[in-house]
Amino acid sequence: MHISERLPPHQSTIGETDPRDMFAETLQRYGDIIGHSEPVADTEMTRIIHRHTGKKLFQGRVNLFVNGLGIDRTRIPPDLVMFNLDWATDEAELTSRFGWMDFSLTAAARVLGVLEEPVSQGWSQKLENRIGSSYPTLRPVLQYPKLRFPARYFFERYTALVTTAEQFPIEEGIRTYGISPTQYAIVGLTARGRTNQETSKYLNMNYQTVKNHISEVLIKLNHQGANDLYDRTQVAIVAIREGLFPPSLIKRLPESSKTHRLSLLSDREYEVFECLVQGMANKEIGTVLTISAQTAKNHVTSILQKLRCRSRHEVMLIGAVDALRRSTLEPELFTPSH
Repeated sequence: MHISERLPPHQSTIGETDPRDMFAETLQRYGDIIGHSEPVADTEMTRIIHRHTGKKLFQGRVNLFVNGLGIDRTRIPPDLVMFNLDWATDEAELTSRFGWMDFSLTAAARVLGVLEEPVSQGWSQKLENRIGSSYPTLRPVLQYPKLRFPARYFFERYTALVTTAEQFPIEEGIRTYGISPTQYAIVGLTARGRTNQETSKYLNMNYQTVKNHISEVLIKLNHQGANDLYDRTQVAIVAIREGLFPPSLIKRLPESSKTHRLSLLSDREYEVFECLVQGMANKEIGTVLTISAQTAKNHVTSILQKLRCRSRHEVMLIGAVDALRRSTLEPELFTPSH
């Protein structure tokens, strides 16, 4: 049976593109590179990848597919050859842009999920459908947790969510601080005011693991940025301030819609608000503004009510979002009366 005949008649995919057409494109690229459309031996596949990318295919990766899928080593299907070639080719771009090595479907889905508003949890299945359409031989193992896939399918969606101008600061920040894909997702959820408990539930991750990742991010931000950060709220503020998340996304966050409520604050409350945005405790606010800690606490309570916030964390995020809007987005939309 020819490999193209393995496709079922109604395979789901992203958009309206017929999966047979996408697989046809894979076969076309294979023919252009190899010079024919027939299967090759695993040793020939290794030579092809080395010739085109300079990388030697690790035998363990070959064994994973050959043994896991029950494939004849002397007849590696064209789509599997292209999968490995694309993976090796895309690894260089992924590393140069993000500092990441090749990554799993789970990691890619987490990054894409936090680049949407509201946050989406459906990217893993979307990517799986897309990859399975282009490389049908791999469908049975796409859910294997350690499977690494060509980054082109991540970039395909990433560039649709983030503008070209926004990509540079995001990628530079991730490279500079050495933030992993999972840590980026955690910081992104934190920047939306999600608690650690909510983040662990969304990412299907142990609560303590989330806390450990945040602690690691704090170390990375302090080490590289000469910051003096000590909590998750400040991590979120730095991420917003330094462009780790696109302004077009921040503009759609719930906190962005609340910035107009800052005009409801009294002059004194606005002074307290500015102290809150800097991460000050009630006692520190009292010292700076020459008021008692209890009076500062009363002002904080009033601010929470007027801004319709559940916590100081949300108030601080509103301050960060407002500062960003003033400097880079549409400052004319917000003109506080103070």
